[in-house]
Amino acid sequence: MTAYDQNYGITAFIDLLGFGLRVKDINSQASFDEVAAKVQMVHEAFDLDPKTECEKEIKADMRQTSISLSDSIVINTPIESPSVDRMGSFDALMDVLDDFALAQAMCVFQGVFLRGAIADGWLYCEQGILISDGLVKAHAIESSISIPVIAVSDEIYEAFATHKDNQNYSVSPGHQLFRKFEVAESSFYFLDYLACRLSAMTHHGTEFSFESCQKFSDEEKDKYLNDLRVKNQINVLMEHKALIEKAYYQANTEAVKQKYRWLASYHNQVVNDFGFDNDYALILKGKP
Repeated sequence: MTAYDQNYGITAFIDLLGFGLRVKDINSQASFDEVAAKVQMVHEAFDLDPKTECEKEIKADMRQTSISLSDSIVINTPIESPSVDRMGSFDALMDVLDDFALAQAMCVFQGVFLRGAIADGWLYCEQGILISDGLVKAHAIESSISIPVIAVSDEIYEAFATHKDNQNYSVSPGHQLFRKFEVAESSFYFLDYLACRLSAMTHHGTEFSFESCQKFSDEEKDKYLNDLRVKNQINVLMEHKALIEKAYYQANTEAVKQKYRWLASYHNQVVNDFGFDNDYALILKGKP
């Protein structure tokens, strides 16, 4: 038997919201295929099914383990791996968390909302046996929150917030990666998926014209590319707004509606943080 703690690192437990009921309601091949397609999309968003040789090499380099459990997934990323040896633990694991945030955004834009948590700890998975204190910690955190986000344990947040390698950056990489949820006596940090998505936007996918760009001065070129990037960001905000509205009005219980009210307030915080007009904010009609 392999040493139980050889995969000590960060462990994520992520639940596909509403999929437990959807799995329970499967009564035909067609309904199964519909659920399976969504689960496959989540797998692809989190790179759980590497297809190309390059993708397989990257996953092997990280020594990452992933397990799918019907309507949830578990992902363990060890702090000892060729990837960490090459990049250092701060950059390598921060990249993993950033990838998780972007994967969550990808799922949301496909209509799949997630709730999960990330904690430190070990994970042992061999011969059909799964034992993990990291999973126990992450599952406990996920079970304690009601909003559709991926929370990080206090230990994970503090480890990144106080890491000495923050000094290598003018702005801490965690500045837009983590956002704090706080209400009454409850507070925790979570992956700021929408801000990460907006920050990752470029001019690609718009009416970019290489010919036009060549005619511009450096200053005009910078403005041109930034305007295209902002246009892409606005498109993302409008799509996010529409998805939340749709989910809110389709929700059939007050408890579920409350989750989307919170998402609307989160959306509006990000709109404000990025300096966009209130035209892109989301006001849900009904009980405030």
